[in-house]
Amino acid sequence: MGMADILSGLTEEQRAAVTYRGGPLLVLAGVGTGKTTVITRRIAHLIAEGIVERPSQLLVFTFSHQAAEEMLDRAFDWVRYAALDAWVATYHAVGERILRENAPLAGLPPDFRVLDEWDQRVFLLDHLTELPVRTLRPRALRQPLRFLTPLLSFIGRAKDDAVSPEAYRAWCDGAAASLPSDEADLHRELADCYAAYQELLERDGVMDFGDLIVRTVRLLEGRPGLLAEYHQRFPHVLADEFQDTSRAELRLIELLAGHGNATAVGDDDQAIYGFRGVPWDNLLAFLRAFPLAKVVVLTQNFRSTQGILDAATRLIRANSYRLEALSLRGEIPYSITKELTSIHGPGHPPVHRQFPSVEEEAEFVAREVRKLNAAGVPYREIALLYRNRYRPDPYLRALSEEGIPWTLAGRFRAGMFDQEVIRLMMSFLRTLADPGDSQSLYHLLGSPIYRLGGEDLALLTSRSQREHRPLRQVLAAAVAAGSLSEEGQQAAARALADLAACEDLARGNPAGRVLYAFLMERTGYLQALAQSDDPAAGQAVEHIAEFFERVVHRFEEVARYDRVPWFVRYVDELRELGWNPMVGEAEPGVDAVQVMTFHQAKGMEFVAVFLTGLVEDFFPGRITRPTFVLPRGLRGEDIPEDIAHLEEQRRLFYVGMTRAKRRLYLLSADDYRPPGEAPRKRMAKVSRFVLEALGEQGERSPEAPALLRIRRQGGEPPPPAPGSEGTGPLQLSFRQVDDWLTCPLKYRYVHVLRVPIRLHPIVILGNAVHQAIQAYHLAKVQGRTLPLAELEAVFRHAWRSEGFLSAAHEEEMLRHGAAALAAFHRFEEASGAQPTFVEKFFAFVEGEAKVIGYWDRVDRIGNQALIIDYKTSEVGEEAADHRARESLQLAIYALGYERMFGDRPHEVQLRFLTPEVVVGRATPTDRLADRALAAIRDATAGIRSGAFAAKPSFAACSSCAYRTICPSALPL
Repeated sequence: MGMADILSGLTEEQRAAVTYRGGPLLVLAGVGTGKTTVITRRIAHLIAEGIVERPSQLLVFTFSHQAAEEMLDRAFDWVRYAALDAWVATYHAVGERILRENAPLAGLPPDFRVLDEWDQRVFLLDHLTELPVRTLRPRALRQPLRFLTPLLSFIGRAKDDAVSPEAYRAWCDGAAASLPSDEADLHRELADCYAAYQELLERDGVMDFGDLIVRTVRLLEGRPGLLAEYHQRFPHVLADEFQDTSRAELRLIELLAGHGNATAVGDDDQAIYGFRGVPWDNLLAFLRAFPLAKVVVLTQNFRSTQGILDAATRLIRANSYRLEALSLRGEIPYSITKELTSIHGPGHPPVHRQFPSVEEEAEFVAREVRKLNAAGVPYREIALLYRNRYRPDPYLRALSEEGIPWTLAGRFRAGMFDQEVIRLMMSFLRTLADPGDSQSLYHLLGSPIYRLGGEDLALLTSRSQREHRPLRQVLAAAVAAGSLSEEGQQAAARALADLAACEDLARGNPAGRVLYAFLMERTGYLQALAQSDDPAAGQAVEHIAEFFERVVHRFEEVARYDRVPWFVRYVDELRELGWNPMVGEAEPGVDAVQVMTFHQAKGMEFVAVFLTGLVEDFFPGRITRPTFVLPRGLRGEDIPEDIAHLEEQRRLFYVGMTRAKRRLYLLSADDYRPPGEAPRKRMAKVSRFVLEALGEQGERSPEAPALLRIRRQGGEPPPPAPGSEGTGPLQLSFRQVDDWLTCPLKYRYVHVLRVPIRLHPIVILGNAVHQAIQAYHLAKVQGRTLPLAELEAVFRHAWRSEGFLSAAHEEEMLRHGAAALAAFHRFEEASGAQPTFVEKFFAFVEGEAKVIGYWDRVDRIGNQALIIDYKTSEVGEEAADHRARESLQLAIYALGYERMFGDRPHEVQLRFLTPEVVVGRATPTDRLADRALAAIRDATAGIRSGAFAAKPSFAACSSCAYRTICPSALPL
């Protein structure tokens, strides 16, 4: 695609931003002015014009992984596969990759682990007694969970502001004399806790997300030679959503863009994350860091009508701390005017309606949504935004009464721990952890697993309470005496046998292994769900899969003792800390009203938007101050706290208004009391923001008749209206293609239902060896070599002790892996070859599918390329070549390379690592490419049509992890 195509349809300002050749550039992108268009076409322009020699010389920072994927997809439209070679990632992902590439220089093990915000809390709770708390000790010991959350939030804010423990202590030493003694002591104690927390992380070889930025900055600041290498590697650095960056992230941009070719794109009027510690003046800070920056202001709006834009502009100009205002006051040396103009004409002006109660407000929303839909507006193009301090229940009830489909928060339906199947699993684990937990055992006995009858349960519980004995003892006595019904005797006996067997297993096995054995091997519950045609059963399997992936697996990574009692405590701690991840994500394309918070609406747009709850104390809400706050002297320049809060709330209101394309409704009510509360003595006041935007208050609706109000309070709310199912783009990996071709039912178990399985020893071995090989190659890319001892350390750290037949079996597999790595290390050190790509992502489009994958290793010498994949199995030389020629994986990898770079690799290899490295070679041919294409097309068509019938064969069934639950499996 030519340059004329890349620049077609751009405004004069957009074209200036896209074609700017060198030096710092700030693109001040007013709302709806094509920010993403500018940054993606700038990526395409830099590549197509040869301003960067290779696409891999582009480093692009995004705010989220989703934004990175969208940016790559849109750049792909202009420069095709070249776009995929650019490094587009979040700040944390970039920091992690730089640290992994230079782990020894950063003083880190090559396989360091990163704790997320919840694992931080559990980690610090385990080390609570090691914190140097003094005046805070009573609080820390009495309410440890309530103490740790604000402490970790405080430490996170310090890292976002690039304040190290040493800098904080130095400030304490200098400021102590000028502070009241109690305040000085508190700051010194917080600084000591911060330092102790960092020491604990380093001692255990882990980091938190803040460290990914802070330690990367420290590494680059301390090693000018390494920084110069990254300047050469990335001569152009771009940053999207720059108004949402922290001070530490700004410093990372300054360092990596030290050559001056920095492009920042953002809108200071959409800076809405101050509550997370994001400063309001990021774009101003960029101009100070790069004083020679060119500023391009985008003002032509492609989203909203002029009436909506004019109201939003009147609102936001009440803020004093924004670039346009600073420019008009002459406080910055730039001429900035953000007079947004619409390409859609004046349109309908925004309307404000005031109601006596939230119920009338909600009913108005439902009636108006029905009218909009009848006029041709799809439900998915209508959004209802609400504030966190008031739940959306009245609006959801009113929409349901009208039969209008809706989705909450744009995608989520319920928390994981609110799902019945998850509560059931936790009841089982609690019963194992505490045989005296009668409540959990009662839940387990009455569940679909045992179905103990109501009369038997009533008999057992009454006896337990009367005799003051745990239900478990009473149950065992009743079975021994035969005092239950015939069905009850059988169910109770099975339950007691299952619990006894699982208790034996739990003494020496991880919690995940015990839970899996209960669900699969003892009760067959998981098999029954997986084989059921009931959609609710399929959803239950998905919830179980998420529980294993998001809870069990993360516990395995952080646990000192992976056993059931510690796992139960871990889950309880997470719950007390407020962790309840959402599950049941709605399918893309559902035609339903989108109900979400104002913050969740950032970056979205809709034909019609309803802003609800617009009264004082809700919007703007009151200031909520953190428990612990960094001193002003360490936080950089700050405006007064009350002004900062009000202006951020106004920006959030502005973001809500500017989501609307054609219709905007501002709604408020006199009374927002929850059901059952007495009427408030004073009516709520309309938000000042409504008056600032519209200049006047809107129409007031009369109060509903008394009988209607009684019906509202007494009637049963109907169930939520479901949204219709939709289909999204089909994304396929080699593994998905191979699974479907092997057996479509296996594909369904793995990729649709995601039925959990025990890890096979071969998988554990392969994964640990793979991680060690990856660490070796990453070091090679940086011009270093990894000694065999470090290679083995990575291997041991990645090892998981589960699924082995015995300790001797595990030891034999460990020896096998060590031998494979030793052979690999000898081979690589002797060859001296230098990888070009390691774990390199690729993607290409074939028909209705986007095929994705990662190359283990690619070596490029001149115009020739070699793709290498590693296997831990043993094979002879002749068989190795045959395996390489027949490998569907290598065929797809070669096709991916050809699609991305325009040339076929000259060779593909499978390297088998034991007892010595045996290389299987194949030359990519038309036959190989045709085989890959046929496999992709067959899998795409089958998956699209929902064709998941079993395809049993001896080879497929004998190695299938789902053989025990599959009704079509062949007998062995």
